[in-house]
Amino acid sequence: METPHAKELLKKQKLEESQEHLKQEMSLKVSTELKQRSFGEEKHRSSSVEGEQCRLVSPVADFGLSRIKHETYLATKSGRGTPQWMAPEVLRNESANEKSDIYSFGVVLWELATGKIPWETLNSMQVIGAVGFMNQRLEIPKDIDPLWISLMQSYWHSNTKRRPTFHELMERLRDLQRKYTIQFQATSAGLT
Repeated sequence: METPHAKELLKKQKLEESQEHLKQEMSLKVSTELKQRSFGEEKHRSSSVEGEQCRLVSPVADFGLSRIKHETYLATKSGRGTPQWMAPEVLRNESANEKSDIYSFGVVLWELATGKIPWETLNSMQVIGAVGFMNQRLEIPKDIDPLWISLMQSYWHSNTKRRPTFHELMERLRDLQRKYTIQFQATSAGLT
């Protein structure tokens, strides 16, 4: 017979695994949207991923709100945006490509994993110096799943050629999604 304390622990574990599953699902949706935008692909009308109905919609949009929050908006020869999410090469005003978007996606993953705002203690000029010229990256808490850590670190590689492509990124996210789906289903089956 389960004690009330054990039952609460199981519910908490189920909630945490559910949140991991939702983070993974959201990251896959966002990466799909970014890939489509990057390659000018036609948006798919289907709301399913690998035959499974998606419960979560993660639209990708920039309403300019981040520049209000951070009181800056940087324009470079390769694009415009908020330095906290920009790749080092963009901050240095070098040419940008798909791999620059991969870096920015890594920052979004960091946000999903931590629930924090990137570089919130630094002003924009400090971010430009730290990321663009001093090769600093966001600190990843040790309690984050090692697979997430590996993903983020690969997206933030200093050498853009060593960052994954969108195709590789999506494959790794799908693998991670399968892992979390299996864990989530196993936990759900055990609690019912």
